[in-house]
Amino acid sequence: MFHQQLLAATGQAFLTLHLGTRHILTATPNTAALLEVSPAKLLTLDFFNIIHADHQDTLHMLFQQAAAGHILGEDFVLAFDESRMIRLTVMPSSEAPNQLHMLIQDITPQYQNEWRLRALLNALPDTIVVQTMDGTYTEIHRSPTETPGIPTAAVVGQNIRELDLPKPVITQVLATLAQAQADDELQTFDYELEVDGEKHFYETRMVALNHEEVMSLIRDMTALKRIQEELSHHIEDLTLLRQIEGEISDNINIDYVLQLTLDAAVRLGNATAGFIALSNDENEYQITPMIGDYDVDKVQRVLKQSSTLLAQTMFDQKPRLFQNVYQTPGYVELLTGTCELILIPLVYQERLLGLLNLESKIPGRFTQETFQFLRLLTGRIAAMLDNANLYRKTRHQLLEMQTLYNHVSKLEQLKTDMIRIASHDLRSPLTSMKGFLDMLRTDLKAVLTEKNIKYMDYIAEGIKQMQQMVSGILSLERIEQMMVQNTNSIFDLVGLVRETFDKHQSMAHRKDQTLALMIQHQPLPVDGDIFQLREAIANLIHNAIKYTPEGGTITVSIEKVGEKAICRVQDTGYGIPVAQQKNLFKPFFRAKTKETQNIEGTGLGLHLVRNIVERSGGEMFFKSEPGKGSLFWFEVPLSNPVANPEKSIGGK
Repeated sequence: MFHQQLLAATGQAFLTLHLGTRHILTATPNTAALLEVSPAKLLTLDFFNIIHADHQDTLHMLFQQAAAGHILGEDFVLAFDESRMIRLTVMPSSEAPNQLHMLIQDITPQYQNEWRLRALLNALPDTIVVQTMDGTYTEIHRSPTETPGIPTAAVVGQNIRELDLPKPVITQVLATLAQAQADDELQTFDYELEVDGEKHFYETRMVALNHEEVMSLIRDMTALKRIQEELSHHIEDLTLLRQIEGEISDNINIDYVLQLTLDAAVRLGNATAGFIALSNDENEYQITPMIGDYDVDKVQRVLKQSSTLLAQTMFDQKPRLFQNVYQTPGYVELLTGTCELILIPLVYQERLLGLLNLESKIPGRFTQETFQFLRLLTGRIAAMLDNANLYRKTRHQLLEMQTLYNHVSKLEQLKTDMIRIASHDLRSPLTSMKGFLDMLRTDLKAVLTEKNIKYMDYIAEGIKQMQQMVSGILSLERIEQMMVQNTNSIFDLVGLVRETFDKHQSMAHRKDQTLALMIQHQPLPVDGDIFQLREAIANLIHNAIKYTPEGGTITVSIEKVGEKAICRVQDTGYGIPVAQQKNLFKPFFRAKTKETQNIEGTGLGLHLVRNIVERSGGEMFFKSEPGKGSLFWFEVPLSNPVANPEKSIGGK
């Protein structure tokens, strides 16, 4: 009686079976309920009929082995309810050779939990492995939806040192295993693998399971990385578009506008050659500027032949992209080897101004995305070309309005400076946004930490600054107010330098540079335009990082000397050739050396910095030695609280 109660309490049943008839001879009272048959039917039923047909062969083998003297166990599905699982332990009978004893256990809840866990693991986009502290795999579960984060040859019992993995990856895994065990905290690191000839990126998260084992979740981040790279390219393109607009929006030199437009279009489109053809009132064409060895006379003849692609595009004013010119009717070869062609008419207010022609000798350069972006660029440039032509036609009228012109010139100069600030320094907050976004992307699926929140705060601050810049540029009232009113406020220059310094940390980190801050803790109040001085400081730090090679050092410092605040930015960069230093603060001038010839820039930054500093009542200085770096600094007067009793730091 006691053993029956014990079996019932543990959810098990015990029975004796006749090996020949397979009928149940004796059974504990709970057997019928466990097997889902009536008590009356239990002793007359062939036991095989209780088990699902797919498992009856396995049961037969189990009976044979038990009759031979073995004690064996196996799991089976019930025939009457396929959702039910039982575990049978079969053993020979010592009393009668034609009988078997059987222990039955209902394991349905256990199997259901295992099924749920297996379904959950299969749904996860992660490869999950368990390793001992020496790197031996004790469990491996691969996600069917991802590229394997470890070689496909890896098996349980194998050590990571035996796998075909880069040595730095193996070293990093072993070190992180030890760190996860020592700290008892989640550890994360990234690594790269080449899979089927392509580079893939992975993120690994490790957590200790016990004193001997660590579990790792390996996630394929390749798709996310590629999205980030694509986003980065979009940001760069939009930044360049804004920069181009800023540089030429108020420029009346039509040759300069055309040349800058063509240079930008060739670079953005990865073209090998191109030209701009301008039309005039007499239906003649001026082919300028050009990049490539074009025959100008031939181009003009092709433009006048109505059957050619160039003439058709000028006539119907529809942009065209051809990714295989050899199969295109109306194509006339202007340069040998061209295989792709983009034609975009320059149209403003339904007036045809000219045509942009871009060519590529390399297949695959011109994509639909490139084509659409160039259409956006040329659409805005057309308006600027029209403005340049209009200015040329009305220039003589401005001479009769000299007094008004002088006033407008001052407004235009200030607007020019503000537009140049935006076009040049809009890159800085966007770069900060990109850096912080990159760091946040890796943790999107995890619970946000304080560091995540800090990065999001930086992004929000960057967006806020960009909105302030655009608002300041587009608002004529703001420009006029700066001309006729005092927009200065007293603010802490130390805090401003620290804030600007922090936002360039990620940029320096990407170049493996040391960005140091030497700063006194007490505030240094100055009376000036905080927005413009922020841009000046950001320009100096940005330039120092940009013109310093990887591994270099940039030091930002600020101190009080007498009644002045002095802000210095020193780098260990390429330096500026002595012969070019005299032109350093001129607009659009860029010092060029062998090391810096491929670094992008507009040549506006230092010109704007000096203007801002001088407008704040300060002076700008620099020292530079080729190959040893540069030092830029400015001095601005400290605010006199006695002379400005109505002002306070942070307000007007």
